[in-house]
Amino acid sequence: MYTIADIARLLDLSNKMTPRNWVTEFGEHLSPHATPEAGETRRFTDHDLDILHTVKLMREQRHSSERIHAALSSGDILPYEPLQDEREQEEGDPVDRALVAKLTATVAAYEARAAAVEEERDRLLAELGSERAARLSAEIERAKLEGRLEELLKRPPSWWQRLLGGGG
Repeated sequence: MYTIADIARLLDLSNKMTPRNWVTEFGEHLSPHATPEAGETRRFTDHDLDILHTVKLMREQRHSSERIHAALSSGDILPYEPLQDEREQEEGDPVDRALVAKLTATVAAYEARAAAVEEERDRLLAELGSERAARLSAEIERAKLEGRLEELLKRPPSWWQRLLGGGG
């Protein structure tokens, strides 16, 4: 069993209040030892550590509390695996799977965002092309109308304009 200080250390949390806040917010998913009666010491099981590890990863990915509750309720819990020390990694041991999963999820989130931005860019470029075509068409029409106006202004006044005293 783990203490709150152990949880903070294992999950690399600089503030011991963070796991306390998570216990309050996500206590329904934790063991009774993690949410004892007032005055009793909190003790965390390995499963509690897995749950808090999942909360930490999802918080880092900016998931809402509702989304985290839904994941925990459906059993989507990432097992906590301690980081291997550098010596073990240099000897060729596999990298930490939780870290790889976290990085993979982060990359997937950025790829999805990049795809959405590219779609929006393509839509805006198509809209820009349509607007440019419409502007060009309007400029051509304006030039035709200006030419027609010049022709009309150069003409001598018609008989009715002379009769009524207008037209130059």
